[in-house]
Amino acid sequence: MAALYALRKAELSITKATRSKTASFFMVSLLLHGAFLFFIDVIVNLPKYTPPAVYRVELESPSYESDRNVAAIEDSSEKDQKTEEPLQQDLEQTISLDTADKRYSGYAALVKERILGQWNYPLEASRQGLKGEVLILFTIEKKGNLSRVTTLVPSSFPILDKEAEDAVRRAAPFPAFFPSMMVTRLNVKATFRYTLTR
Repeated sequence: MAALYALRKAELSITKATRSKTASFFMVSLLLHGAFLFFIDVIVNLPKYTPPAVYRVELESPSYESDRNVAAIEDSSEKDQKTEEPLQQDLEQTISLDTADKRYSGYAALVKERILGQWNYPLEASRQGLKGEVLILFTIEKKGNLSRVTTLVPSSFPILDKEAEDAVRRAAPFPAFFPSMMVTRLNVKATFRYTLTR
């Protein structure tokens, strides 16, 4: 009887130990499954990735319409120059930055490349989503010195206008004129376009 009692006591202690291990495994399993479900929920409900906005700046030749709009401004600035110092008409030329004229196209490409290296979308303007076009007229002297930068047709945002003018100033001085360029002064018109694309 004592042996039976001892056997029964041993069975009870094994059963308690088994129950205790089973309860421990159950608790660990419950915690791991809960953590797994929590992380799945977090991953599934993550906000969808939206690519950041891309801001572009482009230099292009002015359109015919903008040429007509600025004709009066140029006439008045040319009159001001003529009163300051008399110029011969063949010593000065006005071109667009993307000119197809073979006398100036190579030089204009160099000027454009230098300006593009200095031109940025202003950070504050990009944060506010500002966009627009600025028509600039700048004058380069024979040795490459910049003598004038003027906004002919501003955008609606002064910060964009200022950056276009500043980019031209930072790009100066430009290379000296090619020997084939028979002018002493070159007026260059360029449209600076600020666009926002997604």
